[in-house]
Amino acid sequence: MLLYKFRSLENLEFVLDIIINERLYCARYKDLNDPFEGQLLHATENIKMPGLLGPTTIRTTKERRLITADDISPVFEPKRVCSLSRTANDVRMWSLYADSHKGVAIEIDLDIDHDPGVVAALRAVTYTKTLSERGGIIGIYDEDNLLTIKTDHWRYEDEYRLLWHEPLFSITGCVKRLVFGPRADQSRIDLLRKMVPKHIEFVQAKLDYDDVTVVFPSGESK
Repeated sequence: MLLYKFRSLENLEFVLDIIINERLYCARYKDLNDPFEGQLLHATENIKMPGLLGPTTIRTTKERRLITADDISPVFEPKRVCSLSRTANDVRMWSLYADSHKGVAIEIDLDIDHDPGVVAALRAVTYTKTLSERGGIIGIYDEDNLLTIKTDHWRYEDEYRLLWHEPLFSITGCVKRLVFGPRADQSRIDLLRKMVPKHIEFVQAKLDYDDVTVVFPSGESK
């Protein structure tokens, strides 16, 4: 599966760390840019019994409170998250995550069928209209599920996530291409050509003014 990691070219060491060291950094969910990450509303119903001198009716009240990944994993630190995108054609992705089209989308081909690490870690993000609300016992909640639910505001990202317990996730042999934004500085592209392995392809994206999108030749995916 082809996925993309967007990066600015202002700090080339971060780009080179992915390419040369063949690894991705996984952040704590609290450090991601969405303040609603790793949270849901937990709903409980409380039945209030009448006292000896109170009314004779029984009242049921519904209470809601936030549950976070920390609540679900109280003993161990919650899993870390590395965000990737299934698309590199959305204008907003280049604007937000690739230095206003001056950066790069690193094309990564993950073996979703045979690599045990990828099979265990990779999850598609589910998008919902509102913050997820659930009832029941907190202990039955699934941490992986909680960390892969986002609101519809982010649907354009078409996101997949690596959920990992360590800060770094190995992607040995997975980097295939560097897709540079339409505004990328040629001197930085030339510098990277001298530094990265020769088998990695270089592609320059263009703006499609008819469909208002970012285009480049498609790659092959497993």
